[in-house]
Amino acid sequence: MKKIEEYVKNIKNAIIEAVRLDTEGIERVGVLFSSGLDSSIIAKACELIGKKTTLYCVGTVKSKDFEYATKAVAYINADLKIIELREEDIEKLSREVLKFIPKKTPMDISIALGVYASCKVADEKLMLSGQGADELFAGYYRYLRADLKGLNEILRKDFEKLINDDLVRDRLAAEHAGKILKAPYTRISEVAFNIPPEYKIFDGKRKYILRLVGKDLGLPEFIYEREKKAMQYSTGIEKIVKKLIKTGKLNALL
Repeated sequence: MKKIEEYVKNIKNAIIEAVRLDTEGIERVGVLFSSGLDSSIIAKACELIGKKTTLYCVGTVKSKDFEYATKAVAYINADLKIIELREEDIEKLSREVLKFIPKKTPMDISIALGVYASCKVADEKLMLSGQGADELFAGYYRYLRADLKGLNEILRKDFEKLINDDLVRDRLAAEHAGKILKAPYTRISEVAFNIPPEYKIFDGKRKYILRLVGKDLGLPEFIYEREKKAMQYSTGIEKIVKKLIKTGKLNALL
């Protein structure tokens, strides 16, 4: 088995090449930026290949993502745009995304809304997402319960769902805001599935090897070691969407 340092190098190079391919011929790009590890690596890759980049961080006033994004941009050569949503904004945007998303669960509404809101504000035509990293490198809490021997097979199934379901939703959201959305991690699936499971979950730490990639890229510890909640929770959007559903304000569209 290869040493972990070799896998880190291979993943880092694969991600940078994926970003290069997804942005070929384009000078300026936007990144859906949650201030977590996945989107920070994509943003750093944009910097390394010389792209002019704007990071778009969306959330409610209480979102911790804003604080981390403001700190993170000091380590990434990019502009940062904070998109703060109030309850009335979320109600309006929910009504818009419910017209085109296939699934209408609170989670799907919340994630599509975040993508849609960011893309509406963005000046760039091309937007990059960190989607796919959790499925490739075992980022979700539920993976801690999996038998390591079967982990990559579970990840493959979840990755297929991402491609056929979640990314369809996100690309629709971007398209309805007049943008194109690409997810560079989806280009490196075979590289990721060749990584031993014990390098993905190590000593109870999820996405272990991807954290080492973030460190190798020069990201600060508060990013590569951050145990971040999923976007719908960290932004505070899903909480308000559920409130709007509970009070009946969105029920006619569900």
